[in-house]
Amino acid sequence: AHGEMTGIAPLFFTQNLDYKPEWRYEDTAAPLLSQADPREVAKAAKAIMAAKKPYALIGDMAHWDDAGAELEELFNLAKIPFTTRRLGRATVTEKHPNFHRGFPRFRQEVDLVVSAGVKVGFFDGFGGKWPETVQITNCETQVWTYLKSLAVVMGDVKLSVRQIVDYIKGSPDALAEVKG
Repeated sequence: AHGEMTGIAPLFFTQNLDYKPEWRYEDTAAPLLSQADPREVAKAAKAIMAAKKPYALIGDMAHWDDAGAELEELFNLAKIPFTTRRLGRATVTEKHPNFHRGFPRFRQEVDLVVSAGVKVGFFDGFGGKWPETVQITNCETQVWTYLKSLAVVMGDVKLSVRQIVDYIKGSPDALAEVKG
């Protein structure tokens, strides 16, 4: 039925006597989304386009935010090689020509890591040997303060990457710098 809740929601929300089943009317079942700070988007786009050897990692938050098409567009536009981590696998097809399994053999040449929805932790060496980063994440608790970050783009990963792509496409300077 329309607006019917499943999972833990009925247990949690209906405990509140003031709960309204269709509190957002026809949008109750739709996800709540947020976009990133435009200043961080601009910094991220400029850093990505200025990098000589960027490399991207796609994590589970990119998967959950359905950011595959936007990430693929960014990787094609800026010619960024990438890998996928954990649940981020197949967010962008592993048959893509820019895909690498894990860090590539040119790891020492990478001058910018773009992390999109990645939980950077033990299996990543806490990013200890990473160069500067651009972090794209959907929540503050997934911002990694132990990474030297040129930009932190926080918002729905799909919408945030779309903002970066649109910024690059709308910036003649950024497009002139697209790697050949």
